[in-house]
Formats: sequence, C-alpha cells, structure tokens
Amino acid sequence: MDYEYDLFLSYSRKNPVEAWVRNHFYPELVQWLDSFAVKPARVFIDRDIEEGDYWPERLEHALRHSKYLVAVWSPQYFASQWCVAEWQSMRHREARLGLALPQAPHGLVYPVVFSDGKSFPAEAQAVQRQDLSTLNYPNIEFKQTTRYLEFVDRMKSICEGLAAWIDERPAPAFDPDWPIVRPMPQRPLDATLPRIE
Repeated sequence: MDYEYDLFLSYSRKNPVEAWVRNHFYPELVQWLDSFAVKPARVFIDRDIEEGDYWPERLEHALRHSKYLVAVWSPQYFASQWCVAEWQSMRHREARLGLALPQAPHGLVYPVVFSDGKSFPAEAQAVQRQDLSTLNYPNIEFKQTTRYLEFVDRMKSICEGLAAWIDERPAPAFDPDWPIVRPMPQRPLDATLPRIE
C-alpha cells in the first residue's frame, strides 16, 4: 500500500467558498501544478466521490492516502466539523512525526486563506499561509476581469511551492494507520410531541 494522492483539498462546501473553489481555485491548481511538477500531481477533491460510495469512509481513505493537505481556510471552514476533522487528522500525523515544531517547522498542511483570518483559532493563526482573500470572487465572471490575471499569478506561485513539496520534500513513509479524527456525531434535535390525554 502507498499514497494515492499528493494533495487532499479541504474546503467548506458552503458558498461562496465552494463556488470559488469549483470555479477558480481547483481548476487553476490542477493546471499549474501539472506545469511545475515533475509528474502529474494527484489531487483529491470530494467531487471525485462517486454516487453510491459511502462518503465518510471515502473521505477517510483519501485523507489517509494523501501526502499533504491543502486547506482553504474561512470562518465556514472552522465552523464545519468535517473540515476541522480533516485538518486535525493531518495535525495529528504531524505530531506523530514530530513536525510543525520549532525544531522541525515544516508541516504537512498548506493553508490558503479565503477570508477573515482574524477569526481563525490561535493554532491556525500561528501558521504561515497564503492569503487570497482579496481575490476570492466566486462568480464565473471573475475570469473576465483584469484581477483574474493577478489571481492566476498568485496561483502559479502557490503551485510552484506545492510542486516543490511534491517533488523535492520527501513525504513521510506511508503508514496505513495514520490517525483520522472523526467529527463529533450531531445530536438529534429534541422533538416535543403533544401530550395525548
């Protein structure tokens, strides 16, 4: 067994983040990664889950079999139990490996800010990140603006850095028992039933 993916893309499925990732971030990420990386990069995005697949198991499998996590941070990200579980799964892997510490500052998470980094948890605020919050227009019409050229330039820079991670930074040896953090199950709503007398 080995890694199946170089990158696991973790993001909130709420708009405007989802629309921005789908319309702009993911297509540019894949395009430019392939132009910088030695081999075509393998990127997992949850839309690759096929109908009929049990998606929590599929997400866990993909996360466990990914070398690195690209996290698109927003307030919605940190409000999502699923997103935080994906991020914390990779943080637990870093802890097991002794990474993201003063003596070994390189981690396994590549954070990109979609919006509002001021409200992020302290653990996230302490990490160096790429801030694309001034270029976070979700609508497809963004591609027709001059700002999109700035976005593409920023994506090229991000992809050049990620390609260096994939090509030059040795990923930890695959471990089929990488830790996975699961979201807390949601408690069902209390239904008040009318009393029958």
